[in-house]
Amino acid sequence: MANQLVFSAAQTGTNHTMLFTDGGVLGSRSELQLAQNATFSVNGMAVSRAGNSALTDVIDGVTFNLAADAKGKSAHLSIVSNGDKAAAAMNTMVSKFNAAFTGLTQKMAITSSTSKTDSTKTTYTRGALTNDSVFNNLRGDMTSRIGRSYDNSGSFKRLSDIGLSLDKNLKLTIDNAKFSAALLNHSTDVNALLDTAMGSFNTVLNGYSGTSGALQKSINSIDDLKKTYDSRIGRYTDSITTRKQNLYNTYMDMQTQLVEMNYQSNMLNIMLYGTSTTSSSTGTSLNTSG
Repeated sequence: MANQLVFSAAQTGTNHTMLFTDGGVLGSRSELQLAQNATFSVNGMAVSRAGNSALTDVIDGVTFNLAADAKGKSAHLSIVSNGDKAAAAMNTMVSKFNAAFTGLTQKMAITSSTSKTDSTKTTYTRGALTNDSVFNNLRGDMTSRIGRSYDNSGSFKRLSDIGLSLDKNLKLTIDNAKFSAALLNHSTDVNALLDTAMGSFNTVLNGYSGTSGALQKSINSIDDLKKTYDSRIGRYTDSITTRKQNLYNTYMDMQTQLVEMNYQSNMLNIMLYGTSTTSSSTGTSLNTSG
């Protein structure tokens, strides 16, 4: 027949055998082509999978793709450790550590600057965390944990054993060649050291981060202090406004009294001497009549 109706299963493997019923010549629940799994062996261990490609659960970290013509054939597979991703991750950690340490140091510093017009005048600027003992302790703790020894199940006890150390400026550096060599030849020992060391860092930083950490407590303390100062400023502003109004009212009362006194003085002059005196804020003039 020139025209054919072809059915294909959406998924492969014996678990997805396609069954159908049509009441015609194809028969009831017939299987035209038997569904099969891909069967192969790895190091003598039999493996069966429903598909041929993207098999990631055979060997951890390895993806298998079986060729269509691979039946009856064998291949030699060599797997070597690649530390590029681990080295990249460590370099990122080093950059993050240095950025955090530099930012913390700048916030705690007292800087000075000399006036361009007066070389004898020096201005000092305090950082937001100057003399803050909590964050000063954090900075010291971070540096000490880089150089200390860590008890763990591996042969490496210090971060410097795998290439991580502080330079003379307290910047964290990484010897990529040393780290890659340690990871290639002693990956279990490297993992044991990093698990212990980074766990120690994580414990310390957890005390500073989060809603109940030292950082949030400091922010809350500053916010509370700001509210207190704002409240005081508000009271002082209200007091000054009231004082200003009182002084203005007193001034107006005195002006009224001066006008009244000037009026009484004029009346007295008229009665006694037949003269009146007019006063102004810029001077006094004498008017004479009769």
